Amino acid sequence: MRCVWVLAVSNLAAAAVTVAPREAAVGRYETAELQVEAGRRYDHPFDPEQVAVDAVFTGPDGQSISRPGFWCVPHRNTHPRQIVITNPGAERYEPAGEPGFRLRFAPTAEGLWRGVVTVREAGGEVGSAEVMVHCRPSERPGFIRRARANPRAFELSDGRPFTPIGVCVAWARGRSEHDTFDWYFQQMAAHGCNAARVWFCHWAWLEWTPGKEGSLADYRGAGWYNQKIAANFDQLLALAGRHGQRVMLCLNNGVREFLEAEPGTAGYDRWPGNPYNQANGGPCRTPAEFWTGADAKRLYRHKLRYLVARWGADPAVWSWEFWNELGQESAPMVAWHREMADYLRQIDAYRRPVTTSSWAKAVAATVGLYDAVDISQLHYGTPTEIAALAERFPDRPMVVGEGTDDEAGVTFHNSLWYTPFCGASGPPLTWLEGYGAPLVKHARWPHYRAVAAFLAAENLAGAPFEPIRPTVTGGGGAPRLGSVTLRPQFDLWLKKAPVEEVTVPPDGRADTRGLGNRLYGLAADRQVARTTPTLLLDYPAAGSLALLLGEVAGAAVVRIELDGQEILRRELPGSGRRRLAEADSLVRVGVPAGQHRLKIENVGSDWIAVRSIVLTNYRDLARYPDLEVYALRAPSRALLWVHHAAHTAEVLAQGVAPEPVVGATTSLDGLLPGRYRIEWWNTTSGACEATEPVTIAGPLRLMLRPTMTDYAVKVVPVGP
Repeated sequence: MRCVWVLAVSNLAAAAVTVAPREAAVGRYETAELQVEAGRRYDHPFDPEQVAVDAVFTGPDGQSISRPGFWCVPHRNTHPRQIVITNPGAERYEPAGEPGFRLRFAPTAEGLWRGVVTVREAGGEVGSAEVMVHCRPSERPGFIRRARANPRAFELSDGRPFTPIGVCVAWARGRSEHDTFDWYFQQMAAHGCNAARVWFCHWAWLEWTPGKEGSLADYRGAGWYNQKIAANFDQLLALAGRHGQRVMLCLNNGVREFLEAEPGTAGYDRWPGNPYNQANGGPCRTPAEFWTGADAKRLYRHKLRYLVARWGADPAVWSWEFWNELGQESAPMVAWHREMADYLRQIDAYRRPVTTSSWAKAVAATVGLYDAVDISQLHYGTPTEIAALAERFPDRPMVVGEGTDDEAGVTFHNSLWYTPFCGASGPPLTWLEGYGAPLVKHARWPHYRAVAAFLAAENLAGAPFEPIRPTVTGGGGAPRLGSVTLRPQFDLWLKKAPVEEVTVPPDGRADTRGLGNRLYGLAADRQVARTTPTLLLDYPAAGSLALLLGEVAGAAVVRIELDGQEILRRELPGSGRRRLAEADSLVRVGVPAGQHRLKIENVGSDWIAVRSIVLTNYRDLARYPDLEVYALRAPSRALLWVHHAAHTAEVLAQGVAPEPVVGATTSLDGLLPGRYRIEWWNTTSGACEATEPVTIAGPLRLMLRPTMTDYAVKVVPVGP
């Protein structure tokens, strides 16, 4: 609910301000809105150095909250369907009401709040008469913060845990009946979701250069904030609030805004269209100056002040995210993040967490960035990558801000479960690429309900849960061989991977953290980072090796050498930077039994991304069972995800069907002695299917149930 007051400031020479409240009270954590009339016109009402509206409210407990004001040109949604989308040219907004200053405030305690509003400009400052806000009781839980008992988790102002479960709905273009935020948020709410990551950039920028159609025509450059876009985000956040969704607002797109135009294009969404570009009246001659230039930083602080003023009092805003996928950090970039994060913490009275993101997955490439903010973030993280980042920053939550939405749905399902068990604050926010995305096309929303049901009763914020990897033993039976999946981890752009040779032991647990995930070719500007990954293998029987490739750029030729002899050379189709067709993204060779040295290289000119390497018939399943266990352990409870190691997209693509593992066990130590209940959960239905009592007086030895996919387990106390 939003309550509105009207204030009139006659002019800065006058001494009094009159206040006319329209409603006498607002609920706790609900947003009140004040209209402020400054009594004069300003050339640039968005510039707080020309005119700044601020207020300080003091509550019944003596707590003070400072709130900046903002210039607003009211607009109404005139779309025939009244939908909320982010698609300039398809949105429909028209002016509706008089422009003026606004101030939004959400009281955090019941009782009477007293405040004073000031209007400041170069000629002086004038304050209002006392403003009174009566705060009544409310069931709203408040804002999101880092949990006090478990810094890896989030909690709400009232202490309730907040485990983010949802999707990255970067945009909704309205290209089909359901491609709207209205429909996405409705589906999310109906299936247990509570969180979304939304882009406030890249065709929905708050500030940009003038375009040709729709709301794009309302841009005026850096420091001028598009009021149609702002009105749209008012509606978007109100919609999120109604559906119980908390929104991570991503403010800039690092993979576009600093790039030059592609050949034959104007580059409107890139550096040629960037309002900070000197060619567009901005302060920066080059993108690098954005991080260091005093004028650029001043303008960005003004933007942050506007964001906090207009949306900072809305609990629907979970987090501010500076950038989407910046890439490898630099010293100026890190310094900029420290400065802007500190500024946000100063002006955002509700202290919501700050984050940023990078496409670089190596911890070394982002350690300074995430040290500067409150949430570390990864996109499309594997268990190893998630665990590494969580381990490096155990004092803050970690979010996987974009997750896989694969056509088969196997990686999608697995990632929903392994991500929170590896140290993230919740499942990944699945990347939703419009209405044709597999998640929507195949109606996979119930997967969220399942993981939400499992986590619903768990107060991850209230206890020091730690991620662990219990070992699995047993499961002998008839001799069988299983697959091994290796995922190269080193991904610094045009940096030479520190490891070129990896030994794959019989259990398949090779250390691939230093192995490059790009095969650089022979072009002169790629030679500096070129490596030829080499695997030292010992196959107990004849098997195969398969490369699963990702993006490819330029001329790309895969060459594989076995024991010094070339056994494959394949030119990959297409030109430019591209994603390969599914059939072309799989490269497979046979490998005979015995010890071998296998070398992989790109003898084309540019680069090839390697998603994973699968070795079939490699691991002795009698000694190394095809089950893996991920766990979260607190002193008096534990949560486990049990997964068949062959139930992955990479292995299934080889035509290898998982076989149930019988007789395997795992051991869990560190639980306090006492009586517990073991619960066995179905990860597809989200139902507890069986329970059994157990008394713990030392390490818990748990007999694992056979599976060809996965299941989850809870170990919960039942009494003294």
